[in-house]
Amino acid sequence: MTNQKLIQLVATSSEPIRKITEDVRLAVSRACSGVDDMHLLGGKAVVVRAEITPKQLPALVSALEALRIDIDRGSVPNPATLDGDDLYSITVQVTSFSDDTDGRVTIPHVPG
Repeated sequence: MTNQKLIQLVATSSEPIRKITEDVRLAVSRACSGVDDMHLLGGKAVVVRAEITPKQLPALVSALEALRIDIDRGSVPNPATLDGDDLYSITVQVTSFSDDTDGRVTIPHVPG
């Protein structure tokens, strides 16, 4: 069994998720040299997966903070404690707490 190297950044935003999705994707893509996968979780969150080296991690955190995304500092590992040249799988999850996001409710039409 191999030991996978994973980093998970947890972040929040006060902006609607549809407004920041492309900016988050671009920030991750530039810092990580590409995006492996991206999912929208309804209109509430976006999850982006990529690969990153510890040297690139501060640039990613700075890029996300420049977008006014609040990163949970407890989820950011110290790059000095990571293996310097190894690639880590990274998942960036940004959850929106926008009034626009929270205020919308879709009630499905049920025939009958």
